[in-house]
Amino acid sequence: MKLLSIPLLLVCLYPTKSVYAHGFGERYDLPVPLWLYIWGAAAVVLISFLAMIRFLKRPRDQAFVDKYFTVPRLVTRIALHNFLGRMLEVIGVAIFLGVVVAGFIGSANPNYNIAPTLVWVIWWVGFAYLSAILGNLWIVINPWNTLYKWSESIYHKVRPNRSFSLNCAYPSHWGVWPAVVLFIGFAWFELAYAKPALPIKIATATLGYSLITWLGMAVYGRSVWLRTGECFSVVFGLLARFSPTECHVSDTAYCKECSLRCEFRLGYCRDCPECLERASGLTTSIKIRAYGSGLLKSPRASNSMTVFILVLLSTVTYDGLMATPFWRDIYTPLFRNLHDPVIVNSIGLLLCPIVLILGYLGTVEIMNKIAPRQNMLVAQTFVVSLIPIALAYHFAHYFSFLLIQGQLIIPLLSDPFGFGWDVLNTANYRVDIGIIGAEFVWMFAVITIVLGHMLAVYISHYLAFRLYEKDSMAIRSQLPMLVLMLAYTMLSLWIIAQPIIEV
Repeated sequence: MKLLSIPLLLVCLYPTKSVYAHGFGERYDLPVPLWLYIWGAAAVVLISFLAMIRFLKRPRDQAFVDKYFTVPRLVTRIALHNFLGRMLEVIGVAIFLGVVVAGFIGSANPNYNIAPTLVWVIWWVGFAYLSAILGNLWIVINPWNTLYKWSESIYHKVRPNRSFSLNCAYPSHWGVWPAVVLFIGFAWFELAYAKPALPIKIATATLGYSLITWLGMAVYGRSVWLRTGECFSVVFGLLARFSPTECHVSDTAYCKECSLRCEFRLGYCRDCPECLERASGLTTSIKIRAYGSGLLKSPRASNSMTVFILVLLSTVTYDGLMATPFWRDIYTPLFRNLHDPVIVNSIGLLLCPIVLILGYLGTVEIMNKIAPRQNMLVAQTFVVSLIPIALAYHFAHYFSFLLIQGQLIIPLLSDPFGFGWDVLNTANYRVDIGIIGAEFVWMFAVITIVLGHMLAVYISHYLAFRLYEKDSMAIRSQLPMLVLMLAYTMLSLWIIAQPIIEV
């Protein structure tokens, strides 16, 4: 503990330097130079690594990661009751329809139309937070799944002996590549496409994605496409592995018939949408675990899932990078002849995942030089340790955005289409930009990023013990990963501290 206090003590002793807190128009003077924050945060991560080498021993069995508290049966039955599930399904569908209808018939001004706030603030930012803090609620609230399931139910009543889907065999070598492609398309729409906040464009993109999703479900089956092609099920499922909850099906008969080849083969079934949907309330349970422990018992990622995680991390990073003077200073001389910002941002969005993937694979190559193992085996094993980093940066980058821009939902609930309504008597509410200070946001960002990287180091350390038979090889293998994580810690804090500009 004394060693951990050294960087924090140094932070308090150095003089001041002015910078901008990322995400704010107001100026915030850091109490110390930015470089001291960055190097101090890196020192904390480094010290945590040294502490793990000293105190963390090789796990002897799965009991180390399987510690959990089973929620009482009564609470489980209430939480998993059909009525509550149906209510969440209706809420999800209502939000989906609200976005589409508001996009097409509502005001063209994003500030007076509920669609942009629902999609970019409440759903994309807020629901990601919710998935990590509570669990995988997307299994229940997913409107594409609900609407298709309702259609299946109606079809089976009319033609009980016919399948609503073609149920073609899904090519195993595809993995989650469809989800990778669709997520890149979503990231391009968010970060590179011109004016993605326009309601009409949001509604059009939503319908386009809906058609692709329902077509995939119709061809390969609803459950299969949710696991492999519906990119938001993959995203929120990954983030939910960090959460403290997981749902189990105790009756293995359901798992043996699962078309998703769920984790029953590993000795347990958790958060499997098909098994949970088919099982009765008496055969399901909710378990409480430590935050992040779900990542420790994750199955080894496939090649496509490895790329998906790296793309997820890189797009969140690029979202922050593209709003900094550094990015402007790069693209101005390189792309001076490209006057279309869509092309410039598209190039940046393409380069960022490539750089991260190459950096990660280079790290893996160095790990194999130090502690020989098959390259792809190492890459697939340790990539899940990057999920806390992606989550921490998501929390740090969007925290002020959620709290300030999220207030727009209050007047928009009274007037969702910009027609001048005041249904809930909240239409005159004005956003309070002083609800949170820049100083608090900066300290929250520092603490979140450092803790996320410390947890990533711990998970990587644990996975190394599981992969390598000798302790010495496991520890040596982590040196390149430590360098990668230290570099990312410093980069993340530097991006958060930059003033925002318009590209």
